Amino acid sequence: MMVLDWLPDITKVDRGINPLKIIQELLGHASQETSEVYLRAKRGFEEATAAYLGQKFLREGANGKSP
Repeated sequence: MMVLDWLPDITKVDRGINPLKIIQELLGHASQETSEVYLRAKRGFEEATAAYLGQKFLREGANGKSP
């Protein structure tokens, strides 16, 4: 997941880099479709984290205390 976060910054420096191809090579996958599983998992993790933190913030308020 850390590499997936880092790759967009690298593509800003070198537009010729394909982040998915890098993930595929690093993980030793024969096809990019296999590597795409990690992208979907990362998105799901981010969405779940955002939902959890959003609910926690609503429950506890900005000061971290329950209303």
